[in-house]
Amino acid sequence: GPVGLYALAMAIASGAGMTVSIGAPARRIQLAQKWGATHTINLDEAKDPRERIEMVRKWTGGRGADLVIEAAGPVSAFQEGLDMVRRGGRFLVIGQGSKKTIDFSPRRVNLDMLEIIGVLSAHVEHFYKAMQFLKNNLHRFSFADMISNRYPLSQVTTALEEMEALREIK
Repeated sequence: GPVGLYALAMAIASGAGMTVSIGAPARRIQLAQKWGATHTINLDEAKDPRERIEMVRKWTGGRGADLVIEAAGPVSAFQEGLDMVRRGGRFLVIGQGSKKTIDFSPRRVNLDMLEIIGVLSAHVEHFYKAMQFLKNNLHRFSFADMISNRYPLSQVTTALEEMEALREIK
């Protein structure tokens, strides 16, 4: 989604050699490709999480990703991201709002030497840095392409429903 696309832009601008963007609808994936994602997975095509995990493992020579950023929200995305990160890797969780739980052994953090980082919102200085990133990278990433539709205030419910159904980018 939009947060994942911003994370992709940050990763590319920071020099990531390989980036994998996972999401839907196709317009979001197309935007990720336009911005320079080296690999993409469309959730509408690769519906089985095991298939997506295997794709990431294949692209990383069997190791898994150095850094996984979970920006989606469903608790299943947490589990899937955890299964994509390499031993000794980092897992940044910025999308979790679900109250659901999963079966997870904290011992895995030790055995796989994982660094799991959770984030909820930000401080004022983070918003300032984000605005500076947007300003300084307008030539590199077409941020305006994230706005896939406009709705009048009278259709706010429709707009939210379209976002929830993954029919809009933002």
